[in-house]
Amino acid sequence: MDQTTAIKNLDLSVHPTMYANYYSKWSRRGWFADRVRERVVESFKILRKEYGLLTRVNFRDCQSCAGAEIGTMINNKTQDQLDKLIGYAYWHNQDEAVFKEEHDLTEGAGLYIAFGGLDKGYDKRVKKEHLPEDVGHIIKAVLQGRGLDVEWDGSPNKRIFVNCYYEETEDDLKRGEEAYKKWSKRND
Repeated sequence: MDQTTAIKNLDLSVHPTMYANYYSKWSRRGWFADRVRERVVESFKILRKEYGLLTRVNFRDCQSCAGAEIGTMINNKTQDQLDKLIGYAYWHNQDEAVFKEEHDLTEGAGLYIAFGGLDKGYDKRVKKEHLPEDVGHIIKAVLQGRGLDVEWDGSPNKRIFVNCYYEETEDDLKRGEEAYKKWSKRND
């Protein structure tokens, strides 16, 4: 049973305050995380179509397997396809699992994106090499252009982090209180 189903199945006559506060907070954060993920996926489409990156979402089980598979995919490209590529970007299954678990927790929740430039190390047929840091800057700019909070120090050895921390505002708390009052009146 997932968290949403478990919360909906609570005995509301026993736990109305806990239900109203926890569920509304959890669902807002879950909604926010879903929007973040959608924007990252949209960004990957832009990176693929407009910038020539090989992009994969929730790809393979871990960093090692995903990196090896990306290398194989690049090596299997035709010369014409290879000439259009500048690099790659992906996140793997473990990143996805952590993202889904932590999106409703505290600061530091988010999604890590691996990336790299296309060079002769991946394939000797590469005509124009693209540095990983240049590819990283392109990815960061596209993600930020979609309104995402992105952290990356410019190092080709560090993955790009898309922040998914949802900080509650006074408006959120007021909406939660109003929802609880409506619920209370209905169940009196």
